[in-house]
Amino acid sequence: MEGHERALGGIRVVFREQEHGTESATTSFSHGEFDLMGLRPGTGWAFIENDQLQQLHVRSQPVMVTVGSAAATPIIEGIDLRIEFAGAR
Repeated sequence: MEGHERALGGIRVVFREQEHGTESATTSFSHGEFDLMGLRPGTGWAFIENDQLQQLHVRSQPVMVTVGSAAATPIIEGIDLRIEFAGAR
């Protein structure tokens, strides 16, 4: 259904640091939110693990994320990873 949105739990979310290529991963909660701790300050990409996208026959685009200063514990909100059926255009 076009325009239909809902949160998905159990989705494997990966954060890849741009500078070092280091990856951290977690699984989304039933309400679609997720936590990732211990990220270093800098820029990186949040994305849904490719194997899972293939299993679900969906696609998703990575989202660029900037992690703030190490002086404070960074909380980044509003990362919106959208998925759509692989046949959708």
